[in-house]
Amino acid sequence: MKLHLFDLHKLDVPLKLKDELTFTREEFRNDDLIAISKIEFNGTLTKLDKDQFLVSLKASGSLKMRCAVTLETLVLPLELEIGEIFALEPELEDDSYPIIDNEIDIRELLFENVLLSIPMKVVKPGFEDYYGDKGERKVNENFASLKDFLKDNNGGEE
Repeated sequence: MKLHLFDLHKLDVPLKLKDELTFTREEFRNDDLIAISKIEFNGTLTKLDKDQFLVSLKASGSLKMRCAVTLETLVLPLELEIGEIFALEPELEDDSYPIIDNEIDIRELLFENVLLSIPMKVVKPGFEDYYGDKGERKVNENFASLKDFLKDNNGGEE
């Protein structure tokens, strides 16, 4: 969904946005991502200045991902709140998106935010990962005796 700057200059009131976009798994290049649902969004585009616009969106959808421990498919809800400023000539210190080819690209904005919300690793609830709550390494009781093996082979040092 692209909004042309020529049409946006005519705005006196915020423009309401509501649509849905489809992304493919291949666009994200993530092996653990199995599928992504349609992303539904609604929000507004507000003219701040002659060449600055605020896009405020709420987006929702779901991600199907593989559990890092069991390799089972998990469905994760995706809820995003996005507020970004688009500017024709963004300042270096600004955190605004540039308006390219006189268009504001809502699809690119949503893509970036969905990409940033994909977790690096997903673990099925009820399955412990290899780390405890405080981040210390847990020792598997089945392999606890190997710790003594290292001491014996290195002259009592670890």
